[in-house]
Amino acid sequence: MRVLCLSLPSDDLGLPSRLLPIAAELRKRHHEVAFANPAPAPTKLIASAGFENLPVVPVSVVPKGVPPATPRVRDLDHLMALLGYCDLAFTAAQVARWTNVIQRWRPDVVLDSIGVACCAAARVAGVPIVEVLQGDFHPDGPGLTWWLPPEPAPTPVDAFNEVLVKAKRSPVDRAARLLLGDVTLVVGSRATDPVPDASLTHVGSLAWGRADDALPAGIPPARGRPLVFLYSGKARYRPGMTFWADSAVVAESTLAAVADMDVDVVLAGGYQALPTSIPANVTVLEFAPGQALARRADVFVHHGGHGSTLTGLTAGTPALVIPTFSERESNGRRTALLGAGLCLVPDERDGERVLMPSTVAAALHRLFTDMDYRTSATRAGDDLAALPGAAAVVEAVERVGRG
Repeated sequence: MRVLCLSLPSDDLGLPSRLLPIAAELRKRHHEVAFANPAPAPTKLIASAGFENLPVVPVSVVPKGVPPATPRVRDLDHLMALLGYCDLAFTAAQVARWTNVIQRWRPDVVLDSIGVACCAAARVAGVPIVEVLQGDFHPDGPGLTWWLPPEPAPTPVDAFNEVLVKAKRSPVDRAARLLLGDVTLVVGSRATDPVPDASLTHVGSLAWGRADDALPAGIPPARGRPLVFLYSGKARYRPGMTFWADSAVVAESTLAAVADMDVDVVLAGGYQALPTSIPANVTVLEFAPGQALARRADVFVHHGGHGSTLTGLTAGTPALVIPTFSERESNGRRTALLGAGLCLVPDERDGERVLMPSTVAAALHRLFTDMDYRTSATRAGDDLAALPGAAAVVEAVERVGRG
């Protein structure tokens, strides 16, 4: 069977890291697997895992009428609107390029995670979809800002529907509805990723790497002073996309906070650009085995990405989440509700995120000294470990592939 792994092609490691353990299990079962993700950091990760990454032709259409950027993205439809999908020409071009990828490689199943245009293309091409869904993106849920009162937000559903109807496919009431595949499974647990459909199966943490992976040379030995694992994600996205969570503040505020603390810090870049000013107590790695390093750390400081959130919880390691985008704030708030960490939302000043290093230092001290955070993180990790994991997704792919 041929399985094509697709997702929103953002320049982050979270989505490909989620699909890689499933792809590895499919490969073990002698299925043919390929990815199609043109973003730079995912390209490096996919290559390091030994999978084919199919070429994807860039879209030359510049979207018109894009709504104003905002860090308060209400739901997936709002996000897709901010990415330009309210423009019919842009949406048609995006769906056409993914349709081209699918038709050229001819998979039996598309395995997707949050690739709305990819799912529209699979429907156009007539290829079944197995979706690995993040709870906040369910079309019937409260969205990315569930802690705020509901508020209208733009949606690109009309543009997607024009493309679908032209291809003689059924329209949808929301663009996010396209993510509900022939089979849909939910990453995380009911606590980390609640969904309104109780029939959907939660599969636990899907993350690339193993808890017993060897740590790189230079990691401070255990039983020394406290170790902080710092992962900040992509510092800067393209101009005009500040709503998409420029995360420079995560590294900047944390590095300033730890410079005078009696701790060791490992800053993992995730194949992204790293700060140039590094305190003496910080070890810098281009890429680190996240599962193993999270277990070695006393505190995991991160930007609130879903993969980072589940990595920390699965390891039972307390987290300090510094989110700069509503999806990441959601993950940070759920971590705090579980008692497994703290969430510090930066202020915004002149289009930049700002967080006082003293605030970060106080939060780190609290996480080092209050063992209730570790107890709660361990409990959340046990709940995730009890779920079926990648094997459940593979079994769904095989069922769908057999028709």
